[in-house]
Amino acid sequence: MKIPEVQEYDKTQTFSVLGSEGNVFPQFDAHILVAEDNLTNQIVAEGMLEHFGCQVDLVSDGHEAVESVGKHSYDLIFMDCQMPKLDGYEATREIRKHERQSGAESTPIVAFTAYAMKSDRERCLDAGMNDYLSKPFDEQQLFGVLHRWLPDKVVGSHKGNCAASLKVEKGSVHLNSEMLAIFDKIKRPGEADFLSHIIGIYLEDSPGLLEDISEALKVNDHEALQVTAHKMKSSNSQIGAKCMEEICIELEKMGLEKNVNKEKSRRLLSELEQEFVCVAEELREMRKKR
Repeated sequence: MKIPEVQEYDKTQTFSVLGSEGNVFPQFDAHILVAEDNLTNQIVAEGMLEHFGCQVDLVSDGHEAVESVGKHSYDLIFMDCQMPKLDGYEATREIRKHERQSGAESTPIVAFTAYAMKSDRERCLDAGMNDYLSKPFDEQQLFGVLHRWLPDKVVGSHKGNCAASLKVEKGSVHLNSEMLAIFDKIKRPGEADFLSHIIGIYLEDSPGLLEDISEALKVNDHEALQVTAHKMKSSNSQIGAKCMEEICIELEKMGLEKNVNKEKSRRLLSELEQEFVCVAEELREMRKKR
């Protein structure tokens, strides 16, 4: 399989196969590896890919990704760029090295990234990746990647939900209903309500991340602050908690630049904790109404 150059994905692009006439979801006979350390993002990616008929394996860091590729044959790999132990760039280099040494066919690797700047695109290419998908993404954008790299794997289609049951207060300043509506369209095998599952994972995972951010600030651990704030930023982006995402961006920047202002960081942490209380309350109410 010839691997084309890394491509910039146009988020405004749409596909008639996913048009408004019935939410038709193509089915791909494909085995896909998702390397992602954030639990919420793992479940989102797995659910969306399974909705497209894919068989999905999940790993949480670069070492596990390299190990899994050595044991299994994949049609496509989604690789988060920032992971503990071994990041997505180094994991990709290891996978490409193994392919060259063994003479194995190159597997397309698509970066999961929170950014879409030219420098990030170039870094993906330098590492041996072929494409990238910016988080958060919806089913249209994910389909674009699957169709681009696995056009010969389409085996049929099915109709999805129309997301009519979603109940988010229109005046909410805490949650983006458009982001949550994406999950309301998805139905996984053996699971009645994917959105409620995502809400549960987010509510379970977030308190621990808040504690980790608080501890990193307490001991002035810049690296831990950057990593944990980035992780929570990604979860909030997926769930549509825009205010929390923006606070996490500020905290992540402090850790990255090793420039933590104690007064400002305490204020940001307090705002983050207060905002989470509001977000969690709205999500619990939403789940009750379903």
